[in-house]
Amino acid sequence: MDHHAEHTDATRLDAVCRQFSNAFGHEPAAVAQAPGRVNLIGEHVDYADGIVLPIAIGRGTMAAAAPTPSGTSSRFCSEGHGEVAVDLEASLAASPQIGPTGGWQNYPLGVIALLREAGVAVPPLDLALTSSLPIGGGLSSSASLTVSVAAAALAVVGSDLDEFGRARAARLCREVEHRFAGVPCGPMDPAIVALAREDHAMRFDCRDKSWLHLPMPNALALVVFDSGVRHRLDSGGYASRLRSVQAAASSIAAPSLRQLLDDCEGSPEKALNRLAAAGLDGPDVRRARHVLTEVARVRAAAALLEAAATDPTTAATLGPEFGRILQAGHHSLREDFEVSTPELDAIVEFAVAHGAFGARLTGAGFGGCVIAACPQGEAAAVAALVADDFASRFGAPCTWFVSRAAGAAVSQRR
Repeated sequence: MDHHAEHTDATRLDAVCRQFSNAFGHEPAAVAQAPGRVNLIGEHVDYADGIVLPIAIGRGTMAAAAPTPSGTSSRFCSEGHGEVAVDLEASLAASPQIGPTGGWQNYPLGVIALLREAGVAVPPLDLALTSSLPIGGGLSSSASLTVSVAAAALAVVGSDLDEFGRARAARLCREVEHRFAGVPCGPMDPAIVALAREDHAMRFDCRDKSWLHLPMPNALALVVFDSGVRHRLDSGGYASRLRSVQAAASSIAAPSLRQLLDDCEGSPEKALNRLAAAGLDGPDVRRARHVLTEVARVRAAAALLEAAATDPTTAATLGPEFGRILQAGHHSLREDFEVSTPELDAIVEFAVAHGAFGARLTGAGFGGCVIAACPQGEAAAVAALVADDFASRFGAPCTWFVSRAAGAAVSQRR
């Protein structure tokens, strides 16, 4: 990930088609592309029935697929991960759930399995994948992968995401993460990958699964910084945070912390007082405080975007106010949720020092990326200074790119 010009979609699709034909000796029947995402605000609240505010980005996953030649096993190849032969029928007959030890091929295997469960007659596939997203970088590489595979598989059988149902496809891809990768993720990532609208953020309600597209204001430019520190969501840190959030809700017999917040008229302070009265203490209190205050921050950020869309006079104050929300979100993730790293903290510090309105880690944390909101026209200059400071402190590069809100996953027959 760097700050050079993006490859065009056509160039990237041509590359995955060449990869496919070089690996398998025949041409793909369908291609698909699915974006990654950055979450503007609303981290670790999706599994608490919270509200999130992500955008899709112009980097993502390309997939090329075709039915396998008669009598052969499915073959999956992924740029940087090699090729594997998959006895699709035997694998899917053995168990409806395959644990996280099976490797990256569990993701496309899971997509095919669940599409079949949904009544789609997906044949054994040859499948090639390439991605411009860092694995474990917090830009939703896994949701981008699963949605791209779903879109390609549907195109192979003459359908597409619109016909199948984009929200339905997002739910299916979330279930792939749960059943085939062992990651208890929330619904946000596949939802934004499948449902995004170009030049818009998406306010997504993780409780009722409703969404609202909000125009991104011209006053904001977004930079994504890659810290170079990689995380693994199946290594325990993510699951332990989820358990803490669930324990907090259980302590007052609420179905979720979102419901507790609603019962307390949207006041995080009142909700925390109820948790304290129930005897909740230790790390669980801090995790709950993050979730409760983060939902409030999402509501505030969405209100800013809605106001900017209808009242041009808000442009002057939008950037600083949005930046303060990002800063508060990062502080909460660092102090209460404890998922930041020294590298992420440094990028946030440097970005604000060099003129960003605000910055915060994006994604689950434990490494990955930072998003910074900058004045329009100044993003590249701010990012270059941040990269210099990062290299001086850590002796390693901090790569970056300027992002805009991209559209959702698409596919086409070849």
